[in-house]
Amino acid sequence: MSDTGRSAFSLTENIWRAVILFTSCAVLIITAWCLSNGITIIFMHLYYIPIVLLAYHYRKKGFFFCILLSMAYLALVAAYQPGDIFLIEGAIIRVAIFIAIAALIVYLSEHLVQVQDELKKTAQVRQSIIQNANVWLMVLDSAGRVLEWNTAAEEMSGYSANEVIGKTEVWKYLYPDAGYRKEITKKITEIISKNLFLENFRTTVLSKNGSQKVILWNTRNLPDAPSGRPSRFIAIGIDVTDPERAEEALKKSEERYRAFFSTSRDCVFITSPDGHWIEFNDEAVTFFGYGSREELQAGRVGDRYADPNERARYLSSINEHGHSKDYPVRLRKKDGTIIQTLITSVAIKDKEGHIQSYQGTIRDVTEQRQAEELQRHFTEELELKVRSRTQELEASLEEKGILLREVHHRVKNNLQIIISLVNLQMRKLDDPLLKQVMAETQNRVRAMSLVHEKLYQSESLSLIDFADYIRFLATRLFSFYAIDTRKVALKLELGKILLDINTAIPLGLVINELVSNSLKHAFPDDRSGTIRISSGYDNGSIRLEVGDDGIGMPPDLDWKNLESLGFRLVNSLVDQLDGKIICEKDGGTVFIISLPEKTGVMEYDSRGNR
Repeated sequence: MSDTGRSAFSLTENIWRAVILFTSCAVLIITAWCLSNGITIIFMHLYYIPIVLLAYHYRKKGFFFCILLSMAYLALVAAYQPGDIFLIEGAIIRVAIFIAIAALIVYLSEHLVQVQDELKKTAQVRQSIIQNANVWLMVLDSAGRVLEWNTAAEEMSGYSANEVIGKTEVWKYLYPDAGYRKEITKKITEIISKNLFLENFRTTVLSKNGSQKVILWNTRNLPDAPSGRPSRFIAIGIDVTDPERAEEALKKSEERYRAFFSTSRDCVFITSPDGHWIEFNDEAVTFFGYGSREELQAGRVGDRYADPNERARYLSSINEHGHSKDYPVRLRKKDGTIIQTLITSVAIKDKEGHIQSYQGTIRDVTEQRQAEELQRHFTEELELKVRSRTQELEASLEEKGILLREVHHRVKNNLQIIISLVNLQMRKLDDPLLKQVMAETQNRVRAMSLVHEKLYQSESLSLIDFADYIRFLATRLFSFYAIDTRKVALKLELGKILLDINTAIPLGLVINELVSNSLKHAFPDDRSGTIRISSGYDNGSIRLEVGDDGIGMPPDLDWKNLESLGFRLVNSLVDQLDGKIICEKDGGTVFIISLPEKTGVMEYDSRGNR
């Protein structure tokens, strides 16, 4: 899939592949995620990005992959929403739209490559004409810099192409007399500034070997100079120093100019002020849809205008300014088809200033205008749909956010009611052991209630700041057990991690059990110490440590198989999270928990940045 034929942007093939592969994988992943979460709108518009890139860069080969990508989208919809016939039908329609857009872009891209190849061939022909001409032939820009300098120019002037190309100093050598050079320069500047055609203009040049030569110049602007770039001019010089050679040289010059005139892909014309064709190239016949030169010659120029008023405005402009560049005009072909064109022309005047003819080129830009209009319409329609969908999604998300916040609030309130009921029941109990069991149950419910309270207070409604949660939970446990913080200190080293509710609740219960165990058993007999809790992200996993420097557990104690409800709950919850837990008994007791990275778990640095 690497044979693209061209690259419109300055990107390497590896970058193109990387961008297309990344965007394709990204939209498929986003599609799967959205469909798995019940989101069925917006994301499908992202497919236009890889489809446009594939179709534009790889053309026909890319079209096959556009179809595969579209089919992958349809397969994902069918896989995640197999029972939703309406959604699947919509997906089929979108796949058809994806494929249609890809086909359109492939067609336009193929056409663009063909045009570029044809322009390249035309340029090669021109370059060959310039270099192989037996006359002094050079191409100049609007500043008088030499762009082309053929072999005959080197032989006549004695200066090589390397000495003059890209420079203007050659005129000082060819016309060493300052006054004469000023006169010549003024004339040339006038020609370039007004886009006038110069014919049979004689000058005397001084060649590098010191000999003088009389050169007869014919200068014209290049008819197919790219729009928007500085105008370029071709100057053909004939050495007429020898009168016997002048006529033959002039004849050859005309023949070569005719060959150059005929290679243009635009319509090149010369017309009279009264609207008759004087001369035109063969492309003009095809341009207007005629079968022969005679048939086109028999008609009048005015008949080719779609609107006579446009011709009047065009002639008024060129008569006033002496020339026109890329003047927009609608013309009519023989079969009545209206085409959009740009006319670049100049009015040729005699010594008295009377217009003798109009010379110039006509370029058909109909397809370009249609493509621009299609692109504009497509962009406007796409922006309108995206804007509408975005507004619908924002309204839906806002409504769901309100509902979700209310759910968290009500769950928290219900858990608080449970805590209150347990508390009322505890007042009627006389058994201290049973009261302790009920109190521990209260703490577990509080740990779960705290998660919903934090979610209710958070902006995202789906992720909880776990560091803030640990800090609040541990402080409550210290308060519940009436711990004197002057004797038992709480040390927290918490990295900022956001967890979803499915991870936060079980992990919060684990911390509740471990901290409660340390507070109850690690510091007997009014012993002092520290309880330490740390959390962070370590090599792709969540790492949580809960420990104390108390009396510790017996070395031979198998804590994983204890009958204690707390330890059984800890082991069960860690397994539920696909995590691992170990216990270190050196200088106290430290439980180390590691959890694999999951969806809904995000790491932030110390400044709160992801």
